[in-house]
Amino acid sequence: MSFKSTNYITLLLFLIIIEACSKKEEVFETKITSLSVSDITLFTAVFKGSISVIGSDGITDHGFVWSLTENPTLDNNPNKTSLGAINNPADFESKVEGLEANTEYFARIYTINNEGNASYGGSFKFATKDGWNQKQDFSAYATGKLIDGSTSFVIDGKAYVGGGRNLDDNVVLKQCWAYSPITDTWSQVANMIYERQGAVGFAIDGKGYVVTGSYARDVQQYDPTNNTWSKKADFPGEGRFYAAGFAINGKGYVGAGRINSNTQMYDFWEYSPSSDQWTQKALIGEDIFSGIVRSNALGFVINGKGYIGGGVDSNNERLSDFWEYDPSTGMWSKKADIPSIISLAGSFSLGNEGYLVQAASLYIYNPSNNAWKTRTNFKMTSTPSVGFAIDGKAYVAMPYSRERPVWQYNPN
Repeated sequence: MSFKSTNYITLLLFLIIIEACSKKEEVFETKITSLSVSDITLFTAVFKGSISVIGSDGITDHGFVWSLTENPTLDNNPNKTSLGAINNPADFESKVEGLEANTEYFARIYTINNEGNASYGGSFKFATKDGWNQKQDFSAYATGKLIDGSTSFVIDGKAYVGGGRNLDDNVVLKQCWAYSPITDTWSQVANMIYERQGAVGFAIDGKGYVVTGSYARDVQQYDPTNNTWSKKADFPGEGRFYAAGFAINGKGYVGAGRINSNTQMYDFWEYSPSSDQWTQKALIGEDIFSGIVRSNALGFVINGKGYIGGGVDSNNERLSDFWEYDPSTGMWSKKADIPSIISLAGSFSLGNEGYLVQAASLYIYNPSNNAWKTRTNFKMTSTPSVGFAIDGKAYVAMPYSRERPVWQYNPN
């Protein structure tokens, strides 16, 4: 090969190398194409996303980020779900838990590239459900009158609500009505034997009990099979109203309450329907409540243990302390305070949690971690006087109002 040919080839190779080196590497960005939110409940939602192009800088992590404000970012934000690195365009989704009920959120897809830089898709707004549905109102009960101090119990999938004082006419009532969630209807049943305001209601073995109220000591038992009321052994403590109570494992429990306009109590009693007898139990107070007596307290049962708290003391000051009763030991133990001072609220338990409803606020107690959660923006403006649970759903009714709205709460 001639010297001239060799020089030509060398020059050609040099030019090719120069051209190759002068070409810049092609750069392109990741493309986030969509975000949607589905299967929204009170506390959960499913986020779905799509990435159509993987950028030249790669993706070392991707996922979702959300907050209460528009255009959320990863900066100081614990609300994210990470799905890791991704090498190819893909659709992806994640179920997000721990959201607040009845709350508006903003969510975005995020990606992080090899340089550690974050990119985001567009912001998507959604709102969790509030869990409340309005049911058939109870307007037939003392229509248009202001009612205070009704009571309730549940037997075989129906709730029974009765008693209370018609404040407009200053008349204590003994009517009793049954509510069927299946038909969403109210029907009147036999009147109670005695008119009662501020009584305790509970059910044991297919029969309902209305205990004390209106400063009385009597116990009225309702049998739905024949729609009749009968009198049982009197409550052995002093006659009272606005006591607190519940039923556990075939026994009824009643305590506290007001015995006159100036005196409240903290005694506590157990009722056995099989023997029709009462037995005094550990005081709701002595060396436990630091001597605080109370009336208008709230009570419910979770997993075989009873809970009582709130109410008003002897100075008519509202309380927020909260206590657990274990019938196997007969002892009380103090638990986390209710987040608000509270009295005469609707109360019920669902699953492993207890609930208190005070006007537009819902307080939820979980005994597993001894902690309360607060939900707000409930549509009822007045505090309901009765609450009950049937088949995994709860109902509150009889607010301090001339209207009779009934609301159903579905935690799912």
